Amino acid sequence: MTNIAETESKHTITLRSRGGSGRGAMWQWEIHAAGKSLPVQKGVVGGTEKHAHDTAKAALAALERRAAAK
Repeated sequence: MTNIAETESKHTITLRSRGGSGRGAMWQWEIHAAGKSLPVQKGVVGGTEKHAHDTAKAALAALERRAAAK
């Protein structure tokens, strides 16, 4: 299982391979807030690791926009 974490702002993006390889791979992504153990948002996407990371980054950007609007 591949586990990659990247810190952006106050959140951490974690990717995990859920099976398959190449373009047929399934990836689970999670966004964790600093100091929290449970994810604030998560999802599963098929495709390459880059596609999964880009999807998680887009979800993080949307999450931060919603937080800034409050």
